[in-house]
Amino acid sequence: MNAATGVLASLGTIASVGTTYGITIDPDGKFVYVVSQGLNVAAPHTITQATGLLSGVGTTQSTGTSPFYLYLDPSGNFLYAPNSTTNNISKFTINRSTGALSAGTSTPAGTTPRGFTADSQTKFGYSSDLGGNTITHYTIASDGVLTATGTAPSTGGATGPIRIILDGSERFAYSVLNTTGQILPFTRNITTGVLTQNGAAVSSATGTRDIAIY
Repeated sequence: MNAATGVLASLGTIASVGTTYGITIDPDGKFVYVVSQGLNVAAPHTITQATGLLSGVGTTQSTGTSPFYLYLDPSGNFLYAPNSTTNNISKFTINRSTGALSAGTSTPAGTTPRGFTADSQTKFGYSSDLGGNTITHYTIASDGVLTATGTAPSTGGATGPIRIILDGSERFAYSVLNTTGQILPFTRNITTGVLTQNGAAVSSATGTRDIAIY
């Protein structure tokens, strides 16, 4: 990227895993992780620091069926993949030196989970359950293991949560509703992690799939 203009220049492409869907980068900018819905695996790539080019695929690890958007926690220690057909969240531990993934436990989610996020302390997590129209709450242990603690339902005809994001203060959360093309706001208790719907959903573009806060 040109730092002055923001213009992007292609560095070329490399082969990854089939039907690649989600992608994320570790906090140190050393590794890229992707998931394949066709192969049901998560895979690392190493970033060449001088050029930004990626290495070939490292050793893959199995996910559940139909993994969607990846989430890598801020510490860079844990990677999570919501699996939209097996209705669970796969957890992987990351070797910070090599980028290698080690499979961990899978935790049941709501129906058709598509997105996952957590707070900056990696204490509380949230999955967007598109088929169940809910956000599932989790506590996160020091080893990254998730425990479901409840749900925040979408109300007022708002359906199809596919992504969720916290604002910078982590006192508010916003759920992307793919089916109805809306954004649903929540307040967040920073002590308990519980989400409470904060007013009505706001109309967005039809088929909205993602969100970012600046």
